[in-house]
Amino acid sequence: MRVSKKESLFQELFTTNYSRLYYAALYFVNDAETAKDLVNDVFTHLWENFDEDAEIYTTAYLIANARNRCIDYLR
Repeated sequence: MRVSKKESLFQELFTTNYSRLYYAALYFVNDAETAKDLVNDVFTHLWENFDEDAEIYTTAYLIANARNRCIDYLR
């Protein structure tokens, strides 16, 4: 089975940034399972709206999204 360009780019983003986002979320919510769920929500939303030609998917962009999810959760 051949992996598409979109899947390959997304997989690289995921593997490169997952642990960073997890620890950022863990810092905010102080609960491991909740942090995993919030980071998974970030990546699920990203996959649903992923554009392989967009250059906005930087680490800072992803961390900001994770932080915003955490803040929404804490409200």
